[in-house]
Amino acid sequence: MDDHERYIRRLEERIASLEAELKKERRRARDLEDTRKAFLNLLEDLQDLSAMIQEAKKQWEETFDAIAHPILIHDRDLRIIRANRAYKDSCGLPFSEIIGRPYYEVFPRSGRPADMCMDLKKGGEGMEEVTLPSGRRFIVRLYPIRDHDGNFLYSIHIFEDVTDLKVAEEALRKEVALTKDLLSISEATAHTSDINAFMREVTRCVRRAMGFKVCLSYLWEGDGLEPCHAAGLGHWHIPFFRTTPLKEKEIRLLGIKKRDICLLHLSREDRQGLERIHPWIKGAGTLVSIPLYGRREAFGLLIGVYEEEKELTEKDEKLLEGISHQVSLALEEGRLYRDLVESTMRLSRTIETMKVMHEIDRQILSTLNPEEIMEVSTRMVSRLLPCEIAALAMKDKERDFLTYTSGFAEGLIIRDTIVPCRDTRAAEVMETGMILYIPDVREEEGLLPFEERLLKEGFLSHIMAPITVKGERMGVFHVASKKPAAFSPEDLSTLERVTIQVAVAFENSRLLTDLKELFTGIITALANAIDAKSPWTKGHSERVTSYAVAIAQEMGMDEKGIEDIRIAGLLHDIGKIGTYDVLLDKPGRLTEEEYEIVKRHPEKGVELLYPIKHLRHILPWIRHHHERWDGKGYPDGLKGQEIPLQARILAVADTFDSMTAERPYRQTPGREKAVEELRRCSGTQFDPDVVDAFLRVLPELS
Repeated sequence: MDDHERYIRRLEERIASLEAELKKERRRARDLEDTRKAFLNLLEDLQDLSAMIQEAKKQWEETFDAIAHPILIHDRDLRIIRANRAYKDSCGLPFSEIIGRPYYEVFPRSGRPADMCMDLKKGGEGMEEVTLPSGRRFIVRLYPIRDHDGNFLYSIHIFEDVTDLKVAEEALRKEVALTKDLLSISEATAHTSDINAFMREVTRCVRRAMGFKVCLSYLWEGDGLEPCHAAGLGHWHIPFFRTTPLKEKEIRLLGIKKRDICLLHLSREDRQGLERIHPWIKGAGTLVSIPLYGRREAFGLLIGVYEEEKELTEKDEKLLEGISHQVSLALEEGRLYRDLVESTMRLSRTIETMKVMHEIDRQILSTLNPEEIMEVSTRMVSRLLPCEIAALAMKDKERDFLTYTSGFAEGLIIRDTIVPCRDTRAAEVMETGMILYIPDVREEEGLLPFEERLLKEGFLSHIMAPITVKGERMGVFHVASKKPAAFSPEDLSTLERVTIQVAVAFENSRLLTDLKELFTGIITALANAIDAKSPWTKGHSERVTSYAVAIAQEMGMDEKGIEDIRIAGLLHDIGKIGTYDVLLDKPGRLTEEEYEIVKRHPEKGVELLYPIKHLRHILPWIRHHHERWDGKGYPDGLKGQEIPLQARILAVADTFDSMTAERPYRQTPGREKAVEELRRCSGTQFDPDVVDAFLRVLPELS
């Protein structure tokens, strides 16, 4: 064969090689185009998810602003980062002048942080009472928010205006002090908390003090006087007295006035007309009407009966005025006390409800696990409502039944109970989206099987409230009591608020889970894009990740650390995107210049990932996964413990996979040879502890 033929043959071989290379480049171009389209689709999904998160954020902000009590949230530097509308109104400032300022310079303006804020890093929840220059008084409750490691992040202050309560308490103290000065009926005024007992004692005391033959007490009801108590009345007259009110016509006939002491001398005709209805009038010489009235209303009156004709002396009039005033004050005090007790009970329940609702918020919004959300919510509801059942029933999307997934039931196993929708009225709640209240199951007709079962167990009153997430009814919150009519309208409202909180928590859980899955998917796609650059590296990142995770678990890393090293494993070779493909596929060993190009991939990986703030903490692991224990690695020549532990783990995982995978320039040494090489280089190239951990778990890895 002459030189010309040899030249032609070499030229043909070169053309064939170039055509093969061209085919490979076209395949790579198609792969890159497919990857680009996948990224665009992912970007669209991410934008949709971002819009959903913004909507959830908007709904949370509207709920936050709707709370009547002023609320602020401040950071570590005590600067306000969020406040609701009630707080803005209390400050009298726009949000632009509130956000970013220390809260003690805004409202309340104390000039210094509250004592309970001085050591938030060590302290827990706190409470202080604050009095403003205007005289308004607030109870301020502090709730610190911490991360998973217990480090302080920010704090929530809730202001409760207690001015009216304090004023009422002050007024009550003054009234009590006044009544103590009236010694003539001090024994009777000891019973002002019980109006009935008080009036009984007053009637007896006034009869003795004034020398009446009979003393009667009445209380105003509308325009008539209803009988209350009688002292000195014969037992045969008592039934007539107790059942016969003084009507408007008789009140006018007797000349009774609501606010004036009256001395009543009845004519014979008047007396005879009244005796038939009120037999106690018979034999009466003089009647004395003693009014009992407060500052805004008349309470009632005392009627004293003298047998003889009697005129009142100045001393008698003053005594009667004192009695009228003292008993009236005592009555008003009693009513104020009763109203205060009722208000205090309502306030206490409101405060407890707020605390529990806040605790429910804190508990269920601190987890992404739906099972934990359901368990916490059902347990906390028992602190709010008088119930023996508090449970969540979730709808099976494929089959027509409800499953009681969490909660408790006194004397009844309800968890994991499966109820066909046709057997319970919870299906009606799911269909209509309306809360259902059954005050007494015994009065219901046509009970369904599940409600019949609960009735047999003694559960009489029920509330079922739907849990609706983005228009989809996911389940029912079911509370029940063994008492009939056990729940009030406030209880229904409270349960509705809880279901809203649970629904928000479910939606947050779903959104954050979707976001996490999207993030993981993007990371995996990036890893696949890296490995797709060469057929020799296909699956490399996933295998390295598998080995690294196994090592981290064996070395006792927590869940967060393991998740971080999973991401780092997938992205450890991302810098190879900037490496020439011809170098990755070169059939022979690299030249020194080519090797220097390849060695830059850890630094290029850091450059590529640095704009992603969420990933910056793993960048040192990617940069240093080719460092050596003896300091002879690259890019920075770190040594021993100077190398991050995660980078040392990635180094072992990366090297093992490289030694057990085919390369264009050599055949795989094999698994046994790779293990032998790891043992040989332990303490020089690799961290001995990491190697030992890997060799312990290697038999379990496929």
